[in-house]
Amino acid sequence: KLKNFKIISRDDAMSETEQMETAPNNELIQVDFRDGPDSTTTPTRLKEIRENFVNKKSKRKEFDSFPDEDVSILDSKKSKKMDTPALRGKVVGLELDIIKYEKTIEELIEIAESLQKDNEKLSKYMNDQLNHINSKIKQVDEREKSRSKEVEEVKKRIEDLEISRPPQTNNWRNALLNNVNRDKSQISGVDLDLDTSWYSEKQEPKERYDEDKEEIENLFASIKFDKKNIINVRRFKEKNGVSYDPPILVQLATQRIVDIELKALRKSKNEEEEKQNLPFRWCIRGFELRRFKIQEDEDESGPSYRYGSRSNYRTESRRETTQARGRGRGHYNDGDFGNIFDLVITEESRRIYSIERESPLGSLNRAHLSLSWTYELKGNAESAFRSTSFMYKKIFINLTVNEMYVYFLDKYNFACNRFIPIYQSNKKKKFSPWMRRDIKSGLRRKFSAARKEAEKLMKEGVKSYEESIASSAKSNPKEFNRYVNNKSGNGFREVIKALKNSDGVVSNDPKEIADLLNMHFQSIFSRGDSNRRFPIFNHFL
Repeated sequence: KLKNFKIISRDDAMSETEQMETAPNNELIQVDFRDGPDSTTTPTRLKEIRENFVNKKSKRKEFDSFPDEDVSILDSKKSKKMDTPALRGKVVGLELDIIKYEKTIEELIEIAESLQKDNEKLSKYMNDQLNHINSKIKQVDEREKSRSKEVEEVKKRIEDLEISRPPQTNNWRNALLNNVNRDKSQISGVDLDLDTSWYSEKQEPKERYDEDKEEIENLFASIKFDKKNIINVRRFKEKNGVSYDPPILVQLATQRIVDIELKALRKSKNEEEEKQNLPFRWCIRGFELRRFKIQEDEDESGPSYRYGSRSNYRTESRRETTQARGRGRGHYNDGDFGNIFDLVITEESRRIYSIERESPLGSLNRAHLSLSWTYELKGNAESAFRSTSFMYKKIFINLTVNEMYVYFLDKYNFACNRFIPIYQSNKKKKFSPWMRRDIKSGLRRKFSAARKEAEKLMKEGVKSYEESIASSAKSNPKEFNRYVNNKSGNGFREVIKALKNSDGVVSNDPKEIADLLNMHFQSIFSRGDSNRRFPIFNHFL
């Protein structure tokens, strides 16, 4: 419909008289799509063109309805010549063209309005994208600022480490290992605890570890620190209800050197203790070795072991080999004992008794507490449960039926709540490591399609089965009756739809029906004497 139209600019537009004269022959329509300070929008401009076109057409009709006398005389003289089929056909064609022009203008107005709406949506989308990009730029700038602060902090801590630590010599290491009251500044900076501004969004632990390690290496490279000295990078676990990101613990080479020497020294000292048959063993406490004693009692209750918190030592007994673990932190800070979280893990808690708190391990200002307990290896304890230990005969005396039931129900609920464990299932289905998100979504879509197909086939099968039964109802009424009886027995049960009360009024309300049944059962129920005592039986089968 638009192939016969030509869109021209405002500068090349013709005058109104020329437009009216040439429009029927050349089929030109002036449309200005330019948007400027003096120009209107495209839909408004098209509406103005349509109004001008309608006004000029109405003026032409008014002029034709009121002709002058001379014009009428001239027309009467030439009416025979002008009233030809060709002229009438041309007039009809012009009227059809005018109708087409009006429809085309309406369509152009609709197209222009839709284009204007699309333009508004596009501009809104572009503004949103620009705002998103600006916010990302601000985040990058803030991260760079925080990164510079982290670089300065790490550089300062490394400088403090180099200044506070004496040179790494064998004499200093041995003095540090055997020094009980060591200076806290001598070990500062061996493990760096960094609060970082970034946090990996990877799902796999291996990918998160690689990304954190790469960030730490880049951070240390900015202060010209050799990344070969970085042994391990580990991020602490997240805590429930904590909004900030967990810090990162960086283990340097100095810590690894001290650990290797401590383990070798501990092994040699323990071998010496075993050769001399001494009841002592050595363990690692921070950056030093501590000696603990294994005590054995002469009675049958078994030996007593002394452990500190966060220990894991293998001990020997005369009768059997056992292993105990204590986890937690019990602090002793300037004479004030903090919370004790030390645990003695065992399968038989009744065999652990006489737990005592011993002298703290570590420096005097802040240390870990040590515990001493006795573990019973053998015992002759038996269960004291007897079926005759329940005093139900005396408990139910002088009680009514309701009181006996309430008493029994209280005891039963108490025992259930106390001794029946409550299991909360929060297990998640574990998928194989190669099950990506797209594979899972594909399986769900496949299962959904198969389920819909199965439901469709089931409905078609039921429909065809019922149609076959209905079509053969006259020839095979036995099958039809079996189907009806099966349906009525399974799903269609009779209900009480109405009841008549004592006044003779029929009620259809389900609540009133229930009240009437309740009143009827209450009227025929024999209450009896609730205070009557029940007989006591001395012998039961």
